[in-house]
Amino acid sequence: MSGEVQCIHNHSAHSLIIAGAGGAAHFAGVVASLTPLPVVAVPVSDTRLDGVVASLTPLPVVAVPMPKGVPVATIAINNSTNGALLDIRMLGISDTDLVSRFLFYLFLHTVRVNKKEYNLWVSFGWSGRVSTRKTLEKNMVKREKLEQQGWESNLN
Repeated sequence: MSGEVQCIHNHSAHSLIIAGAGGAAHFAGVVASLTPLPVVAVPVSDTRLDGVVASLTPLPVVAVPMPKGVPVATIAINNSTNGALLDIRMLGISDTDLVSRFLFYLFLHTVRVNKKEYNLWVSFGWSGRVSTRKTLEKNMVKREKLEQQGWESNLN
């Protein structure tokens, strides 16, 4: 086991590893073969192949083609945000505070997406179903109140 991976493995604060992989996903696979911790690979775009070689897998989150017994979760190219969110979900199994913060993040994210969709439809002159429009407007008001109270800072 290499000195760096041994150091990571022996440090009790780590429960998983995010491995950036440029060009090909070999780095994440090597790390996964040297530690019992879960490894999440984030293919990083390089100038030659835009990270395509690193993500040649059929689904967004699948095992990188590694020998049996060496699983690596793979996220989309340059999408470290989803890598971190996947890690939060895994760590949330044993941390209820983390789960509540994650659920709050999901609520805010959903409201942001709904607001973008609502604004798009309004720009096309959509009047839509009254119940849908009212729900979107109500969620936008909730989000604005939460942001004014500083709740979003609890996610950091």
